[in-house]
Amino acid sequence: MRQSLPRVPQDRIAVLIGAKGVTRRELETAAGCKSLQIDSTSGDIEVTWPEAGEYDPVKALKLPDVIKAVGRGMAPNRAIQLLQDDWFFEMVDLKEHVGKRSSQQRRIRARIIGSEGKIRKMIEQHTKAFIKRLHNGTVESHDKTLEIAYLAILAPFENCEDLEVKLPSIISILSKSLTSAMVNRFWRKTFST
Repeated sequence: MRQSLPRVPQDRIAVLIGAKGVTRRELETAAGCKSLQIDSTSGDIEVTWPEAGEYDPVKALKLPDVIKAVGRGMAPNRAIQLLQDDWFFEMVDLKEHVGKRSSQQRRIRARIIGSEGKIRKMIEQHTKAFIKRLHNGTVESHDKTLEIAYLAILAPFENCEDLEVKLPSIISILSKSLTSAMVNRFWRKTFST
């Protein structure tokens, strides 16, 4: 059986293939597919699966998320974890939380990552999730270019609900111009409950 997967941006094709095809082979082995065909010029991807019953259909459903995560900037070794039953992938559109202004989205994205990654590491430590600032996407309209700001989250399923509940409040508190000390107190209070 053949399945088309999400297209990968030009600058992420080499990451998906890996040195001498190592990453592509690791993906094939982890997913249990026969082959993963990656067109290095267009970024189109097609996977060939064995006969029905010879592969895990759940992995066939999760492989597009793995490809999407790598294509958006996640390291392949982390993205492969999505093939496990208890991991999920979510792209958070900051526009939904802070509005359309690209400067505000950039500021919040920078605050979530924090200086030297301190805030991101704190969130990752408490939720066992991986948070990555995605490659900036742009959409061109009639007279201007709009920046799209996303964060990618890979997390174990058991922490999914906790993260979905707390992330909007985290973004909200970061959108206010608070000092780093105040934000750190908020983290401790939020994640200790």
